[in-house]
Amino acid sequence: MGMELEVRLILINLPRNAKAIIVSFLFHQVSTFLMSMARRTGKGALAFKAGGVSLVLIGAVLLAVLPLLAILTPILLDTNVSLVLKALESLSSLNMLFFSLLGVNDILYIISFASLYLFFKGRRSYLALLSFALIIAAASIDLATDIPLHFAILSIANSYLSSNQLSKPSYLAVGSLALSLGNIGGLLAQLPLSLAEIIIAYAMLSSEEFGSFTGKTGIIAGILTMPFFLLFSEVGSLVYILGFLFNIVWSFSAGIKLYRLKA
Repeated sequence: MGMELEVRLILINLPRNAKAIIVSFLFHQVSTFLMSMARRTGKGALAFKAGGVSLVLIGAVLLAVLPLLAILTPILLDTNVSLVLKALESLSSLNMLFFSLLGVNDILYIISFASLYLFFKGRRSYLALLSFALIIAAASIDLATDIPLHFAILSIANSYLSSNQLSKPSYLAVGSLALSLGNIGGLLAQLPLSLAEIIIAYAMLSSEEFGSFTGKTGIIAGILTMPFFLLFSEVGSLVYILGFLFNIVWSFSAGIKLYRLKA
């Protein structure tokens, strides 16, 4: 049994480097595509439309996963590993849907922030570039570490419930480690994402095209979704969910305005 658990731990950590390489390649291709699109269309009208659609889709995905967030967040933050594994196994389909949709959003964030960089280039280039770099960092952590770990946790939860009494303590130990790593990965991914949103929303404040409402909404959303709020149990979760709502409003508002920009 000890050998089996060691193999499981190796399998959890093995895909990271491969996934990181794939993710980095994908980000490079997306940014290259948007830059070439901008050069072909003068001021990047098609790139703005692609970014606008991406932001609106982000808002739609966030709206769709909001009920799942309210269900899964208290479970993942519970300190009783046995109860967490049982709850996750019973909600395995919802859990897989939740993290799959978050993975889709990671790609959409890259496209939308690349488009925003093209818009602010020459005006607030340093802010837009910094926010774009932070989004790449957030999506890399999410796609290469956090999401794969949560899928691995589902496998561990299934094995835990189907194992005999002698094996359960070993699966609890592995599950506890995986949950800790998954939660840390989620917090590390959320931090650059929130900072990126605050920075780009600050740049929007002085932009006539986006306006103060969109800028202020984005700043509030970024502040309320800062990961340290999740460390404060139920109250922190409520603050995070409130920030999630502001994030939905910001995504729709910024996306529509970005889509309407002319070349």
